[in-house]
Amino acid sequence: MSQDTPIRTGRPRTPKLLIAVDLLAIPLALLLSFLIRFEEGSQSMELFAANWPALLIALTVKPAIYWRWGLYAASWRFASLPEARRIAEASIISSLLFILANFVVLEWFDLTFIFSRGVLVLDLFLSAGFLAGSRAAVRGIQRRKYNDRPDRRDEKRVLIVGATELGDLAARMMRKDPTTGYVPVGFVDDDIRHHGSSIHGVRVLGNTKELPMLIEKTRSDEIVVAVGDSSSKEFDDTMSRCASLDLPIRVIPGVRDLLTGSLNVDQLRRWRIVEDEDSHASGQEDMNFDRLMVTGGAGFIGSNFVHHMLGKYPNLTIVVYDKLTYAGNPANLDGLTEKCGDRFVFVKGDICDQSLVESTIAEHGIQAIVNFAAETHVDRSLMTPDAFLRTNVFGTYVLLEATRKHNLMRYLQVSTDEVYGEVEHGAFVETDPLETRSPYSASKAAGDLLVRAFHTSFGVPVIITRGSNSIGPRQYPEKVVPLFITSALEGRPLPVYGDGGYVRDYQYVVDHCRGIDIALRRGRNGEAYNLGSGNEMAALELAKKILKALGKPESMIRMVEDRPGQDRRYALSCAKIKALGWTQEWNFDRALHDTIEWYLANEQWWRAIKNDDYWEFYKAQYEDRLKKGTLHSAASPT
Repeated sequence: MSQDTPIRTGRPRTPKLLIAVDLLAIPLALLLSFLIRFEEGSQSMELFAANWPALLIALTVKPAIYWRWGLYAASWRFASLPEARRIAEASIISSLLFILANFVVLEWFDLTFIFSRGVLVLDLFLSAGFLAGSRAAVRGIQRRKYNDRPDRRDEKRVLIVGATELGDLAARMMRKDPTTGYVPVGFVDDDIRHHGSSIHGVRVLGNTKELPMLIEKTRSDEIVVAVGDSSSKEFDDTMSRCASLDLPIRVIPGVRDLLTGSLNVDQLRRWRIVEDEDSHASGQEDMNFDRLMVTGGAGFIGSNFVHHMLGKYPNLTIVVYDKLTYAGNPANLDGLTEKCGDRFVFVKGDICDQSLVESTIAEHGIQAIVNFAAETHVDRSLMTPDAFLRTNVFGTYVLLEATRKHNLMRYLQVSTDEVYGEVEHGAFVETDPLETRSPYSASKAAGDLLVRAFHTSFGVPVIITRGSNSIGPRQYPEKVVPLFITSALEGRPLPVYGDGGYVRDYQYVVDHCRGIDIALRRGRNGEAYNLGSGNEMAALELAKKILKALGKPESMIRMVEDRPGQDRRYALSCAKIKALGWTQEWNFDRALHDTIEWYLANEQWWRAIKNDDYWEFYKAQYEDRLKKGTLHSAASPT
């Protein structure tokens, strides 16, 4: 259905009634035009009667255009921009065709035609008024008939969260079209400027903190969330508050429905949180593990996770299983043997080596696997996609098969927000489709689907986490934040792709690790959980912040050729993991400050890993781009 198609109400169609009304309204509009233009009544009536050929043309042309423009397709729910536009278009086009036929066709056949331009202009406006008024009247009659029906008791009382334009649209839809089965009983909004006001006769009652009291007061049956223009963090906070309430929740899909006026009740998406019987909110105890296998545990996020878990759980043993590729660094695990003794074990191995994976599980009595092992850099995936498929897909299969064979308690797949593709407005929820745009994200999405398939087909207890961009200690300097920091410290230019307007959500790695821990222990089998901070920032702004923190000039920024398939924006809704008890502890400024301080204090670490392999990649990826790049305009000489 196109965006301009009238919305069906579910009531019987009424084209015959509307056609009959139009066949009366068309001559009436023309008659009134003569009466207004020529003040003398008898003269007006004579002229009207004499112009019967023009009236016949009007009765032929105008209904045909109305039909072509869909004005007989259905009864309209409520006045909206698309409806007004459709009526205006049909009125103007039908009147113009009528005028053309009047001056050309009738004169050609030497028939009487309307010579007064004033009559024709008046007819245009009166016809438009009758056209809109007739439809409003028919809808009003149907609404009154519906209101008298005894089955109105089945309607649901709805509390709308968000006194926004989307909320306005939802309330208008419900008030004007009773067949939706919803009755708005109030608005809730955290902006105190809205409190006490009315929207379509529905009052703004209070803020989201008062939801439990307001639900009881209004005897609400459902909640409709209409905060589509909010940031992902604001949306998460709203959904987290709503998730604690024992009511169904529906979410307005997005801003596009507001702009097109195409919102209908079937588009209100049912929002599903972890079911009560399996959720942390029900009071169920956390799962406990004595022996974890952390694959890819020598990498950036994996090593931070190992440090976090061994520090938090004194009775936990972790076996780190890592191939030690370029991004896997044994130095990331320094100090753990001395600090934790035999609670920390390292095994060098490839997750694609099924025999070694299974023997490691059996030897150490592993209870659960947390899989960080992956090829993760988008730029490298454009050069050697086969390596990404091998590790991220086949390696995932090997681990899942081992989990199934050894009957482990849980398998957690650490994934990425990039599997969703880009989003222009709002934020992704876990049930959104996967729309990948690079070999890296495609391989991670394939791994996610394989994880889901093993759960559905074999009952393997799995969890998926999808994280946004992490920053913090021990990150290999191919990623944007350590690349910018170390390049600035070395006096090298900072390469910013394209116009620098692509947006990412940056979270501190410890927050990410805490979220993985919570999902591992409290998550529901078969579910995915988004993990992000809502700290959205464009690459150019990020480069400026890093240079400012280091006391370096913006002239170090180089705008370089964009990479293929660059996603413009990522954003995650994290309400689901927040409902399990996760909260963000590092805001962006603190996260970036702590990250920069770590690289300043650990220069020996990052200089050591900038080896021949690193510089080979750097040369292939950036050398030509930097030669052709331009100074950021704000830093260019004037």
